[in-house]
Amino acid sequence: MYNVIALTGTNTECSIVPEDAIYPAIYSKVYGPASHDDCKAWVATNCNI
Repeated sequence: MYNVIALTGTNTECSIVPEDAIYPAIYSKVYGPASHDDCKAWVATNCNI
């Protein structure tokens, strides 16, 4: 399973990471856990690049 993370307080600089990944504190989980395909679909419609 995977999570989508983004800069805290935004939907920018989104990344898909494994559910157990450690990431910098400037990021927050914004979606997941879900399949990689579901995460890709969520990023495509919800993240501002």
